[in-house]
Amino acid sequence: MNIDWLNFTPWSSLAGGALIGLAASLFVVANGRIAGISGLIGSLLQRGSEGAGEKALFLLGLLVAPLLWGLFAALPPIEFQSGGGGVVAARRWGAIGVAIGPLTWARHQSRSLLGKPMQLPTKRELDPRLIGGSLLFGIGWGIAGICPGPAVAILLTGRWQAIVFMLAMLAGMLLFTALETRRNH
Repeated sequence: MNIDWLNFTPWSSLAGGALIGLAASLFVVANGRIAGISGLIGSLLQRGSEGAGEKALFLLGLLVAPLLWGLFAALPPIEFQSGGGGVVAARRWGAIGVAIGPLTWARHQSRSLLGKPMQLPTKRELDPRLIGGSLLFGIGWGIAGICPGPAVAILLTGRWQAIVFMLAMLAGMLLFTALETRRNH
């Protein structure tokens, strides 16, 4: 995204972050799970995945939202470069500010608003799998310059880079699923 630094105000990034935080916290409060895009897509690839419909609808929302926005305003140009620090910080603080209340509430509940069990992470210690996965995710993000969530939305642009990224991400998820299945049997 190109940023006009002379006229930049953090309000649009803050508002965008707030919407992201609201969507993520509503997903947790209603479903009892964190809405990680990679996890949602990965679980849809598994046979017999629970809640496949709601996961597919959430991902569909990521695809439809830019189209709806485009009805009212021009979408910013998309480049595969990371934005400026101020934009990222404003977006992050907008998301955190909106999500902290619902997520705190969810931590103290045994069931979600839809009656599903809360399945929030409880593990606090670091282990080699967590560190290795985090490193691989960070390296992939650094190389591609994009996170899985926006990559889903960018698919609508038809850019070949987004398609290649998503195919590579899906291939990695399928490989991980196959390795995990083999490891557990």
